Amino acid sequence: MELVAGLFILIAVGVGVAGLVFWIWALIKVIQRPNDTDYLNGSQIIWVLCLLFLNLLGAILYLVMGHPPRPLNGSASS
Repeated sequence: MELVAGLFILIAVGVGVAGLVFWIWALIKVIQRPNDTDYLNGSQIIWVLCLLFLNLLGAILYLVMGHPPRPLNGSASS
């Protein structure tokens, strides 16, 4: 029984750390965007507030809705 409890705690901590890393990644990506016109849905300050108040859910929303698409050829067109 102790082995199962220990394994559950280890998995829970791993999932928690992965969620924290994902949230920090999303926050850094939002802050590093130099131009508000790159966002598809909302401005930079809205995404920062969304990440701060919604935590992991905000990071998932940013990944799905707000993260600007990467150019296909890897370079920005003029």
